[in-house]
Amino acid sequence: MSRPRPTAGTPRRVGVYGGTFNPVHLGHLVLAEEVRERLGLERVLFVPSNLPPHKWARLPSGAERLALVRLAIRGNPAFGAVDLEVRRQGPSYTVDTLRALARRQPVPTELVFLIGMDAFEEIATWHEAEHLATAAHFAVFPRVGHPLGDPRLHAPESWKLTGPRRLRGGLRAWRTSAGTLVWLVPTEQLSISASAIRARVARGASIRYLVPAAVERAILRGGLYRRGATNDRGIPPRDRKGA
Repeated sequence: MSRPRPTAGTPRRVGVYGGTFNPVHLGHLVLAEEVRERLGLERVLFVPSNLPPHKWARLPSGAERLALVRLAIRGNPAFGAVDLEVRRQGPSYTVDTLRALARRQPVPTELVFLIGMDAFEEIATWHEAEHLATAAHFAVFPRVGHPLGDPRLHAPESWKLTGPRRLRGGLRAWRTSAGTLVWLVPTEQLSISASAIRARVARGASIRYLVPAAVERAILRGGLYRRGATNDRGIPPRDRKGA
């Protein structure tokens, strides 16, 4: 499969995949692997959020969801899990996470933030949105009801997107004023939703083949997502200006 390849002496590229992962499921894993392959990423880091993005919900603790992610990615050396946001107190802002991850890298690294089209449509409202393009490239993938569209319609004006450049494999790329890229990555869409998985657990239905077997066992053993079993706390929106 054709994909952008780094040349000798260029920084490595590492994907950053944030979300509640409530719970992590096979759709997340398939998506991350496809984007990793299409863009030639060395690794993809899963970053479960503490106070989740743009959602108010009843959630298991960040530590519990992080543990599920670690079970899910076990056996894939190209995947990693990061506890950065789980340990952070207060709201989680993507720009802060990207800056912190950049400081952690032992060698020159370009970060690539994986984001669904539904979230990208609101990115201009995110905390310090104007600085996001200096912190990472963006890999935008389609979501149900949100097909890939021109990113210039949604990106902050300060990004000054130019393009597109059409690449093999159906990829399209726009360049920001910071020199980073916004890729539109056509990916397979598996009809698996975390909310449906939670509902199935709550009513005692099987979630086999929707999540990795180790995740299924941990959910059932820990009593997660059973009615009345999750933490009940209000979650403010992430990344909104002023949040």
